[in-house]
Parts: sequence; C-alpha cells; structure tokens
Amino acid sequence: TGVVTFDGRPAAEDWFAVNLAEAGSPATKVTRVVFAQGGLFHDGGWFDSSRGKPRIQIQRAADSSWETVGELTDYPATTATNPTGLKSGQTFTLRLPAPVELVALRVIGIPASGDNPAQAFASCGELEAFAE
Repeated sequence: TGVVTFDGRPAAEDWFAVNLAEAGSPATKVTRVVFAQGGLFHDGGWFDSSRGKPRIQIQRAADSSWETVGELTDYPATTATNPTGLKSGQTFTLRLPAPVELVALRVIGIPASGDNPAQAFASCGELEAFAE
C-alpha cells in the first residue's frame, strides 16, 4: 500500500514516519533504512532533490526531537517539476555506520509540484528499518 501527502496546497517539507515501539517499550536497534518510492503523478508525488536529498530522521525516545542520521544519497537528481527517471516502487537505502537505537523514524524532504505549482506533495510506497 502507498500513502501520499496530497492536500492541494504547497508545503515546504513533507514526511512519512513509522513508530517502531509502543510507549514504554525498549528502543529498536537499526543499521539500515529503506524507502520505497510511492506513486508518481503529473502534479507531484516525489521529493524535489534539487535543494537537498530526502533525509532519514529518528527519535531515540518517545516525544524526543527528530534527529537527522543521514540522507538518501542514491535518490535521483529530481526537480519540483521533473522526476528525472524515478520509478514507482524504486528503493533507496541508508546504511548507518553503527547500530542506532530508535523508537521512530521518518523520511523527510521537499515535495514536488509537477505541472501544478500551486501545490506540492510526496508519496511513499514503504518505509522499512532493519537490524542488519
């Protein structure tokens, strides 16, 4: 299943998050995060990487601040109006240099507008975290 942030309005950033632990549960150790691109539409659905690649952020504890741990460097050089060869379902991986304990993670970036500059949105097919 996929999800989009489409609401007919522009946005400075959009994100997709996953909570990995219930309140009071111990943190999960993660060494790899995978983002699968969601649907692509004439009016957006991807991240505009011309001003920075999508970033992976974590929360180390419930209600803690989001902390950037890396970016999806293999995400293509897209713009607000052109997905530049990006395909629905294409995956992008962040490998962390050491295990990180977290309770939530998200991918965050600048949404694209496609052929409608009055709005912008992103889409996500999957967001996964792995211990290995």
